[in-house]
Amino acid sequence: MNHQQHYALSDKEAELISEIANRACIVCMIPRDSYLGIIDDVSSLYTFGLVNLNLDKLLKASVADFSHDINGIRNHLNRSTSKLEGNFTLKATGD
Repeated sequence: MNHQQHYALSDKEAELISEIANRACIVCMIPRDSYLGIIDDVSSLYTFGLVNLNLDKLLKASVADFSHDINGIRNHLNRSTSKLEGNFTLKATGD
């Protein structure tokens, strides 16, 4: 049984995630048709609260840290559980 608690994104959170996805397509050279998938992945990771993802910190991260986190989310997110696997650690965490 899954006991994860889900909550709706605020307008600000949704806008930040959209900006993150847009930056990911540009900086990480991710195809534009993956834009919605990035939104889904980041939203899932953020809203289920399984890690303390800081959206503002991620958006403003250096290219290296941003690429590390986006590519790590894409490669290590279990989309069934919204958990990061493979001992992957995000850089954009905390308050």
